[in-house]
Amino acid sequence: DKYRDAAAPDTPFAMLETSRGCPMPCGYCYKQMFGDRQSKRDPKQVLDEVEEVVTKFGVRRIMFQDQIFTLDRKHTAAICEGLIARGLAKKIEWRCQTRLNGMKNELLKLMRDAGCVEIYTGLETGSDAIQKEISKLTLEDFLRYRDYGESIGLAISPNMILGLPGETYDTAMQSIKFFH
Repeated sequence: DKYRDAAAPDTPFAMLETSRGCPMPCGYCYKQMFGDRQSKRDPKQVLDEVEEVVTKFGVRRIMFQDQIFTLDRKHTAAICEGLIARGLAKKIEWRCQTRLNGMKNELLKLMRDAGCVEIYTGLETGSDAIQKEISKLTLEDFLRYRDYGESIGLAISPNMILGLPGETYDTAMQSIKFFH
């Protein structure tokens, strides 16, 4: 009863994980807590846990706290298909964070059908120059994903970091304007 999402404080909320760890080489990330390899939980175990928090505690909002929820797309699809098959997609809304590099629209649609309402992604900067240095999505690719997400009712929200290596006043202002 004490766990709440600040965005919806009256809605029962839980944070769950389907995997731990991240093999991506982002130089600004502190990964010692979870490691450089991803270990995945069995999708059935994840679905059982979702079902338990929904039925036992009345949870209606879930945040999947994986560092990269869609790193193994077959694993993600199995969880999404299970949420749909068990009727959980109609009872909950959920969010996750992931990288969008190489993401297929079909998986985004499946996630939305399974109850996903928002994806947080590490765009990090609104500056093309800094973006090239950190090897994330191009701004153009991010906007394409965001537009597709909006077209199917799935919010795609970028995370931002100010002060990345090479950041200047001008590149910081580009980011602020882009994220505004």
